[in-house]
Amino acid sequence: MAHAKLDYSGQPFARPAGVGAANRLRFKLVAFVKPAAIGATLLGQDSVGVTSMSRGLVVYCGYEGGTLGYANGRYTTMGQVYSVWPGKKYLSVGRDAIDIEPGLASPGDAPNFVRNAHPSHTSKPVVYCSAGDLSAVIGALTNAGIARSKYYVWSAHWTGQHICGPATCGYPQADATQYGSNNSFDSDIFAAYMFGPVSDPKFPLSQGTVDATTNGPVRKLQARLNVWRVTIGQYPQLPEDGDFGPGTKAAVTAAQVHFGQRGVTAGTCNSALYTQLLATPPVGPPPPPPVKPVAPLTLVPHKSVTYSLTVDRSVPGYTGVYATQLAQVGGNWLVNHNTPEAVFTVAVPGPGTYKATTGGPGLANTVKTVVVA
Repeated sequence: MAHAKLDYSGQPFARPAGVGAANRLRFKLVAFVKPAAIGATLLGQDSVGVTSMSRGLVVYCGYEGGTLGYANGRYTTMGQVYSVWPGKKYLSVGRDAIDIEPGLASPGDAPNFVRNAHPSHTSKPVVYCSAGDLSAVIGALTNAGIARSKYYVWSAHWTGQHICGPATCGYPQADATQYGSNNSFDSDIFAAYMFGPVSDPKFPLSQGTVDATTNGPVRKLQARLNVWRVTIGQYPQLPEDGDFGPGTKAAVTAAQVHFGQRGVTAGTCNSALYTQLLATPPVGPPPPPPVKPVAPLTLVPHKSVTYSLTVDRSVPGYTGVYATQLAQVGGNWLVNHNTPEAVFTVAVPGPGTYKATTGGPGLANTVKTVVVA
């Protein structure tokens, strides 16, 4: 099959580069033994700048410090990786893996590395190369009498998240793949079996919890919260990245309120809440629009030498302008009183029936009549 230039990064390992770099000479596919099913996978990154890598990952990669041809002052070394990202899974190029690409190792260097390597972070030596070089590298190892089961393959194929194999991209089966790159880091996905036993977090889940695998409970929780987002309606779409951060905590808190969950720490998801989120959100008509409150209106007539009318139109907490119109029923007297005073008194022509209409922003109009005798 035809392959794009993304089959090879065109840059040394851990030096992120833009898409569309160098193309590589292709090799005819060789026969190989497909390893066991991939199963659980782990997300990781590699980069020249160790601090530019993202939090919330499981595997972090760099060069073994001081190894000739693999590390110098420009490159991230494992000492930096251990310091900045403690307590993670690691892959050290130079100790655990050989870097086969222009300017570094070649396919012919792979057999000696695999025979003599003493990996400290993986159970077998790892061979890193472009997807376009996979056939040549595997062929060199096979010709040297080294079975495919004696090492792991880490390919570089920048066509989106996948592990290279006949069923995914057509290349020989790999155990890990560097699947993308930007200006800060390269993105990788690894078979979990490369690093020994791996366990995902258990319920209850809370802020700071991170999935160990790409199918962990935090990702599943985030996916269900996104399904319920329109129904609950109090949080934005969540990234399904397996990292229980402040956004996920806010969404969990809103879900707890929605389902009426009590006696649980706010923002902590237990198995009971997750079970409720597994249900299908109800489908129904949109909620009705809010009803405007009726503006208050009290009319008090006065009889003295002159006739007057006191209007009380106060709304608690309202400080804007009130709009009120007064009219004599059956007469010609009409005034508009648009002022901020909630209570005012106005002279009227004499005895009779008077009508008042009042309202304001966000208020329905109120109409009342009163007899002045």
